[in-house]
Amino acid sequence: MLRLAPLVRSSAYWGAPTSRRSRARPRSMLERLAKALRGSGGPAAAAGAVATQDPLSDAPLSWEQLGEACTGLEAEVGAKFDDPEDPRGPMQSKSLLQLFGGDTEADVRVVLYRDTAAWCPYCAKVWLYLFERRISFRVVKVPLRCYGDKPASFLAKVPSGMLPAVELDGQLLTESDAIMRTLEDVFPDNKLLPPAGSKDAAVARDMLRLERQLFSRWMQWLTSSWANEQGRESFEEVCDAVCVALESRPGAYFMGEELSYVDVCYSSFLERITASLVYYKGLVVRGREDGRWAALDRWFDAMESRETYRRQKSDFYTHCQDLPPQLGGCAPVEAGAPYRETIDGEAADERGWAVLGNGADAPEGHGALVGAAREALVYPRDVSGVKGGGPAYARLEAARSLISNHEAVLRFSMRGVAGERMGGVGAKLADPRATVSKSASEEQWAAADAALRHTAATLLATTASAAGIDMPSLSAYESEADAAGVLRGSGAELPADAAAAATAYLRARVGVPRDMSYPAARQLRAALSLFCA
Repeated sequence: MLRLAPLVRSSAYWGAPTSRRSRARPRSMLERLAKALRGSGGPAAAAGAVATQDPLSDAPLSWEQLGEACTGLEAEVGAKFDDPEDPRGPMQSKSLLQLFGGDTEADVRVVLYRDTAAWCPYCAKVWLYLFERRISFRVVKVPLRCYGDKPASFLAKVPSGMLPAVELDGQLLTESDAIMRTLEDVFPDNKLLPPAGSKDAAVARDMLRLERQLFSRWMQWLTSSWANEQGRESFEEVCDAVCVALESRPGAYFMGEELSYVDVCYSSFLERITASLVYYKGLVVRGREDGRWAALDRWFDAMESRETYRRQKSDFYTHCQDLPPQLGGCAPVEAGAPYRETIDGEAADERGWAVLGNGADAPEGHGALVGAAREALVYPRDVSGVKGGGPAYARLEAARSLISNHEAVLRFSMRGVAGERMGGVGAKLADPRATVSKSASEEQWAAADAALRHTAATLLATTASAAGIDMPSLSAYESEADAAGVLRGSGAELPADAAAAATAYLRARVGVPRDMSYPAARQLRAALSLFCA
């Protein structure tokens, strides 16, 4: 969907010098809109009214103007973004070549076949392992079966279609554990397993057996609609044992004070366990008020201190949508209902997506706002030097992704307006069998495009406002009334229902880390919700 390409840099600025505001600015547009929404029945009520309102105008800024504003604003606030085509850059889901040390492309011995969206837990383990070991590698992306058809070239190599797969010096390896153990033997530097035959090796072996038990209990409970209490007790028993193992060694990691092979093996499934069990079963794993699994809290905090893990990390919403197609379904119970409402952004109060883009930089995301369920809002890089802080960085990341890929995003979002679906595989976050009907009118295309431009302008204007920067080109977005005037201006002839359908479709399919980081996805979902309002 939102394949992020580097934003085209332009020497053009905003047409007028910028100036710093010498007085406190009024609340941002998103803050004021959030307040208005809270007073008018919440986002659900507001979104439902869109289709019945007057036609829209094609007045929002052009994509070229938005690109120039975004480029200038990035420089003004000091936000830096990584180029996915830089082979020596940090981990990015869109990168296809990674080089470490003095390696050149000719020195690369490893080719990693991983899933296109970076959602497969087994692929995630190998991906993280390669970065932590600093082993240079190429990437070939292959869709999971539930997200599309695998190319014939891959099936010729791996008839089973199994992911991940690795070619090491031309030799094919499959299954994540076998891949990583082979790489442990072949590459001598930065090994993550203790020496064979050592006491630590025996401890690691026991902890890895426990990881398989945790996985098994989680899967059995998550996918079953029978014996819910028994499934819960069975999972809690092994989770207690995992915490005992964590507490048996000094430091926050499984084997002590340094990350090891064991942490890599636990990482992808503990992340998915935490998201899925609160959503489907109502069980809080991380951040429990009773402190039962505090060792896991410390482990998550330690993992999130690592840039590699932060850049790979997904969010609750993405996991809870991408797991059912992979597992053949998950079995929800009533205890998870309030968490589902919050994680899906449907709550009609401050937990909803439409009021989360107000610039607040709480340490948790919206998953934290029901009970004790904690979803950490971690940034892929240090944002301490960004004027406006983390929220400004996140809004700019969302805006530049939308602006630099607007043609592809428009085609994708139009599926929500005039989509046609063929049979076969299906998954909400990818909707791989959907196409845009030829019956879609020019007016519908124009309305969806105007909606996306309005959303991008909202993200940029709010960033400028929070940073105290004057942007004349975005002055029309200084207040919710002015922003509404842009959409309802002279010559308004575009169908509002098409704009609403396109933005709602896109909002439900922003995936992490496929499209952007979680903080950026949170801001984009909020801006799309506010457009619907």
